[in-house]
Amino acid sequence: MLRKSMKLLVTYGTLVWILLWTPHLSAQHTDLEIFRGNQAYESQDLEKAEEHYRNALSENPNLYKGTYNLGNTSYKKEDLETALSQYEKAYGQAATDNERANAMHNLGNTHMQSGKLEDAIEAYKKALRLEPNADDTRYNLSCAQRMLKQQQKQQEQQQENQDQDKQKNKEEEKEKDKNEVNENKEDSKQDNSDSRENDEESDSDEQEKNDDQQEEEENNQKPQPKPINISEEQAKQMLEAAKNEDQQIQMELRKSKKNNGKNIDKDW
Repeated sequence: MLRKSMKLLVTYGTLVWILLWTPHLSAQHTDLEIFRGNQAYESQDLEKAEEHYRNALSENPNLYKGTYNLGNTSYKKEDLETALSQYEKAYGQAATDNERANAMHNLGNTHMQSGKLEDAIEAYKKALRLEPNADDTRYNLSCAQRMLKQQQKQQEQQQENQDQDKQKNKEEEKEKDKNEVNENKEDSKQDNSDSRENDEESDSDEQEKNDDQQEEEENNQKPQPKPINISEEQAKQMLEAAKNEDQQIQMELRKSKKNNGKNIDKDW
């Protein structure tokens, strides 16, 4: 049984693909299915390759080369879930450290493709413990560690930005509440001022109304004579004085009439 290596270039480095095949036609049907599967795989006919590998596994479910190559085919079809399960089975079916290392290497590739960098790093480390001189595995491990560090840095930056946004929003809310309190105070002051002005205007209007009413009452009120209390003797004296004054006036009138040729007498 020969082992053929195949390299695949991806964004994170060179990945090693090992395709197991049988160069000589074997009487066993499983070997023939593996051989045909390998040919279809190299021709990029992945559907046909998967069919042959599954045919081989249906006859021998514990066949390492069938499980491993089916994992490679599923990976190229971007069926990562199936690829993971096949590489894990292949690791358990492997008979040598080299086979187990190859299964762990490709398991690490699949984890990396799925974005599970920590799982990829663990798989690469396990592969290197089994095969320390595997340079491709060491390179991929370095890439995964660098990508994880960058991812963690980005996450920290995002968290820091979120914390800053929260703090900013908190300060803005605090400032908003403060402004609302000040606005309420100003509104309250204005209301009190308006109330005082309204009260003063009301008092002024009421006072003017009262003054107008009082003035109207004073204008409508007739003056009443003030009574004078005098004695009987004083009354006689006043009457006598009035008579004397009247007699004096009559005498002056007579004198004046005589001068004018007229005579006017007053009858008492």
